[in-house]
Amino acid sequence: MTSPVGSAAYYGQMRMAADDQLVHGTADIYYRFENADLDVYLHPEGDWSDLWWEGANVENGHFRRLGSRHGSMRGAFYGPSGEGVAGSFERGDVTGVFGALRQDN
Repeated sequence: MTSPVGSAAYYGQMRMAADDQLVHGTADIYYRFENADLDVYLHPEGDWSDLWWEGANVENGHFRRLGSRHGSMRGAFYGPSGEGVAGSFERGDVTGVFGALRQDN
């Protein structure tokens, strides 16, 4: 049996609490099968800067990236075939969550 090749794209939403306000935004997540790693890009609405974590290792469906310039992030894949992904992040006084569904090509 050969390992899957290629990548999968997940698109969804993010929420974060910052400066006593709830900020909404979008989440783009890309998983690479060959490397078993993923990139998480969060795009808050308004004047907030994007957050991202690249090259997070995936092991047993879980991932995390600690101590980057964008803070820490952790999460997991959900569903029988990993069709969903969700996680949480924190950077200083900012905390938030994200969730996304796999987009089939």
